[in-house]
Amino acid sequence: ARQAAYLRYLEDGGVEGILVLGTSGEFPSFSTDERKAILETCMVNRGNLSVMAHIGSPSLPDTFELLEHAASTGAESVLAVPPFFYRNPAMEGLATYYEAILHASPLPVHLYHIPRLSGAPISVELIRRLAEFPNLRGLKDSHNTPQDHAALVKEFPDLDIYAGFAECLTANLTSGGAGCITGNGSVLRRQTRAVLDAFRSGSGLEAAQEALDEADAVLGDLDWVPGWKYAVSLSGIPESPCRPPLVGLKDAQKAEVTERWRA
Repeated sequence: ARQAAYLRYLEDGGVEGILVLGTSGEFPSFSTDERKAILETCMVNRGNLSVMAHIGSPSLPDTFELLEHAASTGAESVLAVPPFFYRNPAMEGLATYYEAILHASPLPVHLYHIPRLSGAPISVELIRRLAEFPNLRGLKDSHNTPQDHAALVKEFPDLDIYAGFAECLTANLTSGGAGCITGNGSVLRRQTRAVLDAFRSGSGLEAAQEALDEADAVLGDLDWVPGWKYAVSLSGIPESPCRPPLVGLKDAQKAEVTERWRA
């Protein structure tokens, strides 16, 4: 029931699609079976939302299992973070991992560039090598600058380049990018949607981005995923607990978020 309510919260706020079990969804903290069950529940309660399923895992067999499952549920596409733990692996190793996924996938595949957490950067050289696969659909870039996004859009016009940070959304859209897949969009759904609407209408884009940045600053210096989860609960949806190593906000932090959020 909580998940169904949360998906309606997103859809009512103008969200067009969801990434199931991204970084903000704490995917590394769930077993493969749990990840399957969460996706299945999302598919039942999706409404009109499109669904991108995250299948990335350090284990290629687990990734294949999650890929097969995602396809069986009716998800529109998949996202795969590089195999993590072994930091800065050789490009050849990453290429072998992703080529195996692309050969096997019946769904469009998106790469996930978040090296500060994965320890495995997705280089332009790697994208060039993988671009020969027709089912490579795009990249969620949670690392680079707007200038880097623009360069990627220019070099790979057939790929959907998504910004991973809200502050990069306007720059992404104006350079020809696909929009954003952001953690704070899980809370700031209306503000994020307003930027997209302003871009599409050709009016008020700068003001909409400023409003999004201001709303983001409300939670900017508080614990990341726990802060977002608590902020969602202020809309009446029961707070979802974090799994270790993440911990929920302390009472004083909750009081601060409540005061800021309702100011």
